[in-house]
Amino acid sequence: MGVRKKPRVVLVCGTPGTGKSVASKLIKSILKNVTCMSVSRKVFEWDLTIAYDFERDTHIIDFEKLSEKLREEVEKLLRSGDSKVIVIETSYPCVLPDEIVDLVIVLKCPVNVLLERLERREWPKIKIEENIESEHLNVVLEEALTCFKPEKVICLESLSVEDLKRDLIQLLVR
Repeated sequence: MGVRKKPRVVLVCGTPGTGKSVASKLIKSILKNVTCMSVSRKVFEWDLTIAYDFERDTHIIDFEKLSEKLREEVEKLLRSGDSKVIVIETSYPCVLPDEIVDLVIVLKCPVNVLLERLERREWPKIKIEENIESEHLNVVLEEALTCFKPEKVICLESLSVEDLKRDLIQLLVR
């Protein structure tokens, strides 16, 4: 395996509940000069919802506009030089094109652990079931492997914060 360059744009993705927010905060604590962006927050900040699914208690996102706006934001941050690393946390790996992203970290979690995490959120049963099925079928990992060169995609298990931090240090600090 060749030497990996230090990443500038890192996608942290996974099924809801796998630890994306925790991983992003850990990366920010491990590296210096990091900008973190939550795609979920940006969707509302940029007013990119187009409908509401009452059964699943969730907003429907305009992905085309989201991808366009996110790309503009990342390119602006890269040009400014204000951040050495840009971390984007998302459930949707294909939100940015391969040529912009240096590293894709896909977080995985055993479905029994994920079920507990999602039940604590008190989501509708159908939403929990769909996310458990997604995790079981590796949907986010498969999407990442479809949208990015395989050498950019790393899969990490997120059982505990301590293990995740250790794995992120091994991955990012060289």
